[in-house]
Amino acid sequence: MEITDSIKDLQWQALTIKRKIRQKIRSLPNNPNIKRISSSPNCFVMNVSEIFGDKDQTFSAEYYDFRYQYKKMSNIIKKMDVTKIENSINEWIRTGYINYSTYSKINQRFFQNRLKLHPQVVEYLKTIL
Repeated sequence: MEITDSIKDLQWQALTIKRKIRQKIRSLPNNPNIKRISSSPNCFVMNVSEIFGDKDQTFSAEYYDFRYQYKKMSNIIKKMDVTKIENSINEWIRTGYINYSTYSKINQRFFQNRLKLHPQVVEYLKTIL
């Protein structure tokens, strides 16, 4: 009985750690260079100079939507083993990318995806560890 209780306690601690990390990530600052459209929280406008001012000139909306990137990281961490979280965040910081898989109901298979992180998001991630 004592071992079972210890295992349950460890599982609860792991869930608590994951929840706190996810909350920290989701509370990171939004992109100050975009203006959200109030009728739709997933839509925003920004100056085209933000795109052309970026050295890579990334034309992906997800690249400038910090909330989207935080949500993606949070969902990945939710499914991840707690022992792998720190290494994964360090990998995201080091590479500037998130690798994840999604399931297509149409094709009935998994696809590997890669999301490029905005450099400011990488800087914000460094404050978590």
